[in-house]
Amino acid sequence: MKKNLPIKNSVLFTIFLSLFFTIGVHQFAFSQNWQLINPTYPTTDDIVAGYSVANFGATGDGVTDVTSIFQNQLNALGAIGGGTLWVPAGKY
Repeated sequence: MKKNLPIKNSVLFTIFLSLFFTIGVHQFAFSQNWQLINPTYPTTDDIVAGYSVANFGATGDGVTDVTSIFQNQLNALGAIGGGTLWVPAGKY
């Protein structure tokens, strides 16, 4: 009977890993709303941003104080382990 214990443990471990990669990794990888950015300047690189300040109300008009929008989005990126905060052309 003790000979079956390692097999049961390996089956449980396999089930655990399957659930982790199905639920845990999927949730982490796809919980972020990544965006492909089309910059105004020519580049051969693809720019993928976690957030764009324009999506949260930053106008870039040179008049409106958007400091809190920048800080909130930087804090959100820090909470998920990092990322890119896109700032479209404008005066902030």
